[in-house]
Amino acid sequence: AYMMGDDGTAAFSDKLVKVLRSVEKRYAQLFEQEAKLSSETGNLVFTGQADDPETLETLRKLGFERPESVSATIRAWHYGRYRATQSVEARERLTELMPDLLRTFGETTHADEAFMRFDQFISGLPAGIQLFSLLSSNPSLLSLIATIMSAAPKLAGIIAAKPHVFDGMLDPALMSELPTRDYLRARLSSFLSGAQHFEDILDRLRIFTFEHKFLIGIRMLTGVIDGTTAAGAFTHLADLAIGEALAAVVRELEAAHGVFPGGRVAVMGLGKLGSNELTAGSDIDLILLYDHDDEAMESDGPKPIDASRYFTRLTQRLIAALSAPTAEGVLYEVDMRLRPSGNMG
Repeated sequence: AYMMGDDGTAAFSDKLVKVLRSVEKRYAQLFEQEAKLSSETGNLVFTGQADDPETLETLRKLGFERPESVSATIRAWHYGRYRATQSVEARERLTELMPDLLRTFGETTHADEAFMRFDQFISGLPAGIQLFSLLSSNPSLLSLIATIMSAAPKLAGIIAAKPHVFDGMLDPALMSELPTRDYLRARLSSFLSGAQHFEDILDRLRIFTFEHKFLIGIRMLTGVIDGTTAAGAFTHLADLAIGEALAAVVRELEAAHGVFPGGRVAVMGLGKLGSNELTAGSDIDLILLYDHDDEAMESDGPKPIDASRYFTRLTQRLIAALSAPTAEGVLYEVDMRLRPSGNMG
C-alpha cells in the first residue's frame, strides 16, 4: 500500500475495489452478446475440468445422445488442442459460433457422429479464424457442412483428410456450373500449367482430383445434379486424370529411352469406368494396348531398349503414377486384370 502512495491498507483496499468493479463492468459489456446467445440456446459452459450439468442437459435437448463426449471435445478446442484453435482470436470466433454450431448439428440425423467428424475436420486445419468467421456470417454454409458431416461420411472423410478441398465450396460458381467434361478439362489444364516436374504433376493431379470428387459429391448431395450426371462427372474426371498421367509418363520414358519407332499406346477403361458409372470411391479397371513398327528392334534414345521392355515399363510407370502414394495420397486404385474372371481371365 505504501509503495502505491497510500496511507494504509484501508485506502489501498478502497482503490482496489473501485478498479475491480470497473473491470467487472467492462467485462460484462464485452460479453453481453455472448451471454444473450447462450441464454437463447440454454446454458453452454465449457470451462474447467468437469462437465457443467446444465450444459449437458442443454446438449441433450439440442439432439445429442452423448453430451459428455461433445462437451469434452469443445473443452479441448477452448484449450487450444488443435492448431486451428490455438489463437485467442480463433477461440473468440468459435465461442460466438458455438450456439449456432450446436443447434445446426443437433438438428442432423446423426448429431453425435456428425459433430465428431467436424472435430476431425478442424483437427487438420492450419488455422481456424477464417473458417469460424465464415460459418458465423453464412448460416447456409454452416448448414451444408453439417449435412455433409451427417449424411455423407465419404465426403466428410475427404474434407477431413484434405481440408484444402473446402476452399472449392467457397466458389460462387459451384452451384451454377455443371461439372461437364469441358468444364473439368479447362480447370485441370489451368491447374497443371504451373507444374515444374514429373512429381509435381502427380501431386497436382491428386489435389485436383480429390477436390473435384468432393465438389461433384456436394452438387449431388444438394440436388444440383442427379446420380447419373454425377457418375458421368466422376468418369470424366478419372478419364482426364488418366490421360494427363499417361502423357507425363510418356515424356519421362522418352527422356530416358527415346521414342519407339511407330509406337502407339491406347488405354481402355473397363468396368464402371468403361460404362460411365464411376463413384467417388471406385477403383479403375484398365487395359493398355500398344503397337509399333514390326521392323523396329529398339527405341532411339540414349538408353535404347526393346519393345517388350519399353512398353512394360510404360505400363508399370502408369500404374505407379496413378496408384503410388505421394504426399497428396493415392490418385486411383488400379486393377489391370482382365474380366470377368479376375486374375484367371
